[in-house]
Amino acid sequence: MSIVHFLEPKTITIDERDFIISKFDALLGLEIISQIPTTAWFKQADWKFTEPLILKILSCVGVTIANDQKQALTNRHLINSHCGNWETLIKLLWAMMENNVSFFQNGRLSTSLEATAQNIVQWISKISTALSGQSLLKAKQNSTNSEPSIL
Repeated sequence: MSIVHFLEPKTITIDERDFIISKFDALLGLEIISQIPTTAWFKQADWKFTEPLILKILSCVGVTIANDQKQALTNRHLINSHCGNWETLIKLLWAMMENNVSFFQNGRLSTSLEATAQNIVQWISKISTALSGQSLLKAKQNSTNSEPSIL
């Protein structure tokens, strides 16, 4: 077993289990964060992209084993053994994101997403209005008067 080094480790308890969470190093953090928006985390169709990302995140999580040694959760077997169930796993993943990504902390993600959603609604409304106006203009140009003109 190799020695595990964690960046700014801290111990947390989730569902009566102790985990050591740590910061992502610079390159791993950038890699993980760059993949989050594109993976749609828990969509089944994207699992082939999601699972490797989860394994990368959990490589920065450890547990204390015999003789006070630390073991990183680096594979499915270790994750399943130490998390026990999917709910604990999700809580652990969320704790890692809160610990590593500032906009996930203190409920700020929901505020950020709410603002984004409002901007999207306004953007869609503007586009719909513009398209509606273009559609009406085109309809008027294409219409013909069926009655003959009397001149």
